[in-house]
Parts: sequence; C-alpha cells; structure tokens
Amino acid sequence: MADRHNQMGSELHRATKDLIEWSKRFSKPIIIFEGLSKMNPSQIESKTFRKKVARWIRGRLQKLSEYKARWEGVPVLYVSPWNTSKQCSRCGGMGERSGLIFKCNKCGYSDYADRNTCYNIAIRGYVRATKCDCYEYD
Repeated sequence: MADRHNQMGSELHRATKDLIEWSKRFSKPIIIFEGLSKMNPSQIESKTFRKKVARWIRGRLQKLSEYKARWEGVPVLYVSPWNTSKQCSRCGGMGERSGLIFKCNKCGYSDYADRNTCYNIAIRGYVRATKCDCYEYD
C-alpha cells in the first residue's frame, strides 16, 4: 500500500507540474477547478476505499496545483458545480446525460458529457475572472 501511495504522490506532482507549465503557455493563464466536496472514481472496487482515495487525490491535486500556481503567479479559481453536467455549454439550456453522451433538450447540441461539463466550468471561470479586477482579463 505504501508503494501505491508513493506512486500516486509522484504522479500527482508530475501532473500538477505539467498543468502549471501548460497553463503558462497562454498570455493570461488561469486554472479553474470545480468546487466539489466529493469525487467517486468507480474504477476502484470498494466503495469505502474509493471515497477515501478520491478525497485524498482530489484534495492533494488541488493543494499541489494551488501551491505551484501561486509560486508561478498563475491564478486559481473555483466555480460552483451546480448543474455543470446538466447545462448545455452552447445555449445554457438543460439537457440529459446518457452514459458518456450529453444531449441538450433545448438546442439539440450533443457532445461527450465530460467535455460539455469542462466547457461549462471553463465558461464560469472565465466569466468570474473577467468580472474580477484582480485578473486583468479583457
């Protein structure tokens, strides 16, 4: 178990370093997280173990990202998770997720559900950043 713990820690450090380096390629970098209280990676078999690992990984990922981003001067924002997976990233209407696919009931837009959710998180973060004087976005 200790080896697995160390391997996850190493992977998280590598992933957060890559995230910060990638974000710095943009003229006005910003990292946006969905403010979730829990995650549930279904690949792990035991439900109790799954919850413990998910909380640890998510918390560790966010803390490492924030620390490294702050060090590099990259802002980190959290947005509300409310309806990010149900809202259409194109028209703002509500849709449904069926397996891996999201379909909007209003405009008919269809995409991978996770991509639609990511777009919604990015849109919310951008809107929040542009309303805040501290990020200097146009």
